[in-house]
Amino acid sequence: MERETKTIKTPNGHSLEITTYATGREVRNIEAKYYAKAKLDLVAGQPKITDMDLSAQFEVEQEMVRLLVKKIDDKTEDILNIVLDLRSEDYEFVIKELNEVTKKK
Repeated sequence: MERETKTIKTPNGHSLEITTYATGREVRNIEAKYYAKAKLDLVAGQPKITDMDLSAQFEVEQEMVRLLVKKIDDKTEDILNIVLDLRSEDYEFVIKELNEVTKKK
């Protein structure tokens, strides 16, 4: 089943087609990138993150691009590398948009 998408434009004019929502499976895959880099301890019987590898954020961002960006400038191949090679302000814009797609409402 095809999912609804929307087109966004970066500050420097790149056109991206992204999904309008993330599936439960996609959200779990994205969250797993954080958990794989976290150290958890039990505090008063509750799990608590006590340490985090800072590279987790980069891996999360890559996973969001892989899962949620369907097209960039009419290209459907090698999307992750194309997004990573954008100017930093365009890259940050894309990540901000993808965070909106994945955030809990």
